[in-house]
Amino acid sequence: MDNAGKLTAGRDIALSADQLTNGGQVTANGSLNAKAGSFNNSGNMQAQHNIQLDLGSFTHSGQMLAGAGLTAATGDAWVDGMLSSGTDQAWTSRNAFTIGPNGQLLSTGKLALQADSFSNAGTINGKQDVTLSSKQFYGQQGSSLASGGQP
Repeated sequence: MDNAGKLTAGRDIALSADQLTNGGQVTANGSLNAKAGSFNNSGNMQAQHNIQLDLGSFTHSGQMLAGAGLTAATGDAWVDGMLSSGTDQAWTSRNAFTIGPNGQLLSTGKLALQADSFSNAGTINGKQDVTLSSKQFYGQQGSSLASGGQP
């Protein structure tokens, strides 16, 4: 599926495909669920409620806004855009999770990250707790990791 326009639903949106590409706008007044072998998002995705992602690989340079929680399971993930949740945010990556210099993971609740290897060149901020579990962690110069709004 390739979206370059607008996709809007009065309630939930469920996307499922081998390959998902979004360069447009996806808006759900309920929850948003996406399942794909690969997902490339350079557009804007938002849900009033939860966002749930089940992906083989994830490349993100756009904006993803969840009014409530954001939960994601990926193989590899590369984030150089904004991922924001109104409550808790949880990421599980079976392989590498990389946050580029423009990448932002922002949560007004708890933020949990689990990955085989993790590299941060951007911003991670959980207003409550931040939990990071990884065999390898690389914090790049200029990156930020904050819990409770404190670096």
